[in-house]
Amino acid sequence: LAEALSDSHRASIASIWACRGLASIGQIPALASPEGQLWVKRADRYAPPDSVERVWADVYLAESTAGQGKRIEAFAVAKHGVDLARRLGDDALFLRVARNYLAISSPIEDSAERIKLAEEMVQKPLNRVEAIVLVQLANFFLEVGQRQLMEMVTGELQALAERTRQVHFRLQN
Repeated sequence: LAEALSDSHRASIASIWACRGLASIGQIPALASPEGQLWVKRADRYAPPDSVERVWADVYLAESTAGQGKRIEAFAVAKHGVDLARRLGDDALFLRVARNYLAISSPIEDSAERIKLAEEMVQKPLNRVEAIVLVQLANFFLEVGQRQLMEMVTGELQALAERTRQVHFRLQN
């Protein structure tokens, strides 16, 4: 409908929500599917430059590209999204997008970049971030042997569990 009305803003938002839905149900394979690629391409086409929508379009484009086995291209798009989120100054957005970057980057080939990014992430306020970001960040620090940072992040996860009374966060911790 937004396309029919030539409403780029609404088309951008609708496409991003469609991608978000596909990602939450089917993760990266759903975004790499033919239907997922249609929504990803729309999100990419309608997202205005230097915007939150552009960041999310980059996230979903990177995940779709990674799902097609194009790791180097996915990595470049994901990096663009992280850099833009950083420039926009939205810490919550940056943390969420950086988490996606850690998920699709290679632990071996991109190790220095990943460590630098994860260390930057813990410099941001973690008290209002989604649990999945904290879980992935704690796992990352565990994998690279940075126990102090892992314990600091799991402490944030524990505080989130206490604030929200979410038992499954306690179990993960």
